[in-house]
Order: sequence, then C-alpha cells, then structure tokens
Amino acid sequence: MTVTAAAPRPGRGICETLVLAGLALLFYGVTFQAALHGTDWRWFVLWFEEPGAVHPQHPGYLVAAHGLALVLAPFGLSTFGLLQVLSVLGGAVAVAGCHRAALALTGRAGDARGVALIAMFCPALWHHATVVELHAPFFAVVAWAAVPVVRWAQGRGVGTAVAAGLLTGLAACMHATGQLVVVIVAVTLWHCGRARGNGRLAREFVAFVASHAVAFGAFFGIVRALGNLPAAVERFAAMPDSLAAPDNPIDYLLRWFRDMDFAAQIGPTVLNEWLEPFAPLAVLVLAGLFVSRLRSAVLWLHVLLAMYLVVTVALVHAWTDERGAYLLPLLLPVTLICWHALRSPPLRFGLVALTLVAGLWFRGEPGRLPPDDAFGSAAVAMHRERPTFFFVADFPEMDGGLRADPRLPLEVGRKAYDELLAAQGQVAGFEPTPLHVVGWLSLLVAREQQAGRRFVITDRAIEWMTARVPVFGAGLELFERQSGARRLSPATGIAGLVVEP
Repeated sequence: MTVTAAAPRPGRGICETLVLAGLALLFYGVTFQAALHGTDWRWFVLWFEEPGAVHPQHPGYLVAAHGLALVLAPFGLSTFGLLQVLSVLGGAVAVAGCHRAALALTGRAGDARGVALIAMFCPALWHHATVVELHAPFFAVVAWAAVPVVRWAQGRGVGTAVAAGLLTGLAACMHATGQLVVVIVAVTLWHCGRARGNGRLAREFVAFVASHAVAFGAFFGIVRALGNLPAAVERFAAMPDSLAAPDNPIDYLLRWFRDMDFAAQIGPTVLNEWLEPFAPLAVLVLAGLFVSRLRSAVLWLHVLLAMYLVVTVALVHAWTDERGAYLLPLLLPVTLICWHALRSPPLRFGLVALTLVAGLWFRGEPGRLPPDDAFGSAAVAMHRERPTFFFVADFPEMDGGLRADPRLPLEVGRKAYDELLAAQGQVAGFEPTPLHVVGWLSLLVAREQQAGRRFVITDRAIEWMTARVPVFGAGLELFERQSGARRLSPATGIAGLVVEP
C-alpha cells in the first residue's frame, strides 16, 4: 500500500461523501442504544448545565456540545438528548472523514466506499456513535485530520502539514489521547514519505508539530481561561489520592500509570479494547503479513497498537470496558490494510458483511441492561416530596434514577460490593458477619440522616447484595429491628425499605 500515487482533485466524490454521512447519521440514529455506557455521561450532563464549567481533561467536547446547542435550540432537546445527537453526528462525520481519506489515498471510489462502510459498521465506532460519550466526536476530528496527512505524504508540502497539525491539535482538545495521533502521523510519514528528501520532510514535520502545539495550546488555554473547573472537580482536587484529582491531562495520565498492574491487566485489555471492538479487523489485519507491499505497514500498525495498549491499560486498569474507545484512531489504518489485503470483490464484500455481523455482536457494554425508567420516575418523585437517598442494585436502577435526575443521591450495590471486597483484601482472613453488615448500613443511614435525607434500600439491591454476600440477609434483619426500617408503600412505585431521619 502506498500513498505516492497522484491524488484525486480535492472536490471529487464529495456527493458520495455526503450520501455516506447521511446514511451513517440515519443508521446510528435508528440503532441508538437504550443501554448506557460507563458513568461519564452523567458528568457530561451536569457539567454542561453548570455555568461556565469546562472539562478539565477534554475541553473541546463541552465546547462542541454548547455550539450544537445553539444550532438545535429551536428543538427544545434535553441535555441528554443533545449529547445523543452529538454522538450520532460525530459518528457520521467520522465516516465521512474515513471516506475522504481513503479516496485521497487510493483515488478509487470503490475502495473509499468500502473503507467507509467498514468503519461505519466496526463495533468500536458503531458503539460510541450510539451512546452518550465523547469518543465519536473525537474520532470525527481524527478522521478528517487523516485527509491532509495523506495529501502531505503524497508530496503536497507544508500547507497540508500545517492543516494536519491544526486538526490533530483540535483532536487532542476533544480527547487528550489525541496527542498520540502525532506519533501515528510520524510513522505514516516515515513509512510512506521516506522516498522524499529528508531535509524537506523534516522541515514540514516541524511545521506540523508547531501547528499542532499552537492549536492545542491556544484552544486549551483560552477555554480554561474563560471557563472554570466544575465544582465536582474542585472537590476531587481536595483529595490528593483520588484518581480524579488531577485537573490536567498529563497529571491525570501519570496518576493512572502509577496504579496499574500491567501484567494482570494487559490480557483483558487486549480482548475488551482491541479484539472484540475491532472485530474482525483486529485478526484479519494479520493477513497483510503475507502481502509483501503491506508487511511493513502491518508491523508498524502493531508498534502503534502496543503504544495505545500501554496507555489504555493505564487508563482503564481492566476495571471498565471502554469498547475500544482509546484505540479508535487506529480504525482507519487497520481498515485500509485489511481492504488492500483482500483483493477480490467477493472477499471484500465478505469483509463488509462480517464487520456488520461483528458490530451487531460486539457493540454495547457487556452486561449493561437498559435503564429502569419507571424506577427513575418514582425515585425522583419521592425525592422531590422529601429528600431521599437510594441504595440501588446495579446499572438498571442506577441508570434509571440518574437519567431522570443526574443529581439524584444514590449508592450502587456494585460499587459497595467492590468496596467490601477491597476491605476483605486488606485484612487477611477477614469475612463479614451479620454485625458487620448492620454496622455498615447504620453508617450509611447516619450519614444521610445528618444530611436531612431518609434512606431507602430497594428490594433488588437487597437481592443483589445477598447473592454475593451470604450473610447480608441475616445482617439486614438485625438492621431492620435496630433502625426501625419499614416497607415502602406500594403507592411510591418502589419496592424496598425506608429508614426515616
């Protein structure tokens, strides 16, 4: 695969690009997931609504959201609905960017169309374009940055180098891992542009890095100067040991690097962040090793993959499944290599079809069920009647409650269970007893009563905890007698126990 052939004129195929973008917009809109992803969506909603708040690590996302809000103001969307549109739009713009970059690279409409369709169906992009997250808008900027990078490698000169740097700088503002795209560009230029004069290429690369630094520094600095850190971030900053305490990307990454266990976490990370979300491309790309003109590209891709995996291990610690979010910048090169490794039309058609099947199978956060919106409505009504804290089971109740009101005070059984396991791990031979359960629940109740809130634990939370901590049921019986807990009225729409302040 080479980029030294004459590029098509810049405006060629623009109608097909727009058609593919429209198709992706419709496709992602229709297939938007009922289930949510992670918990960052809640902070995005809260920070968007907090006057002057800017994201401490990725300021471009909220800026883009506020810009979109001005355009869509007549439609009266909720904040969550607005961020849904931003994800769908980001995915569609990313597909368009992949089409333009592939067309600039190959000059063949069929190749560009195939690459765009594979990118559209890839589980990683399909997932992030259909949940509230910042990675689809981030990848949209990366994909369009690939267009001047290709033209630069084809010999277009310093102007394309500067354009590429401006776009990669903006990508780094959308998500801090955009800084790694500079390495992808360097590898691309070395691999594809090494036949050119080294001195000229070096000068152009300096211009690229300078424009990247200016775009990132100016955007980041202006946004941080005009805005303010969210109140929640200020609270985290007061807790030096918190992983969320850093208020800039460098300190944030270093903090997460400090606590990673690479040997234990690399295996799950490769599976969750590469093999599944980039299926079947992550495996089929190895076919390029048997094609002489692709062998070097495949090897360099895996050098970049190793870099991205190290950073991903640090950022997720194999605790969360991000469905390939941080590796999205590798989608375009891996797709191009796979497309060129399979030369016959039937094999290429099969690749598109197989990617669609993989997208259906692997998109979606594993085990994440849709929100229980009925619970959310009932919980918000109960909280508005009288301040209430909710101890809930797992994602459906948590997501239902927070979707209805992101400020709803609640605790999630899954998190509490992890904390209990951590306590067991810190004391050799420790096993909780019913009295431990009573003491733990009593502390939760006392904390909420001090804040003037009643305490509710749902039946599903009780069932969830009892299934994992066998003594929880016995401890709960003692707790009910000691605390005066009573059953909630069926009229509340919530099954569970309540302790009044």
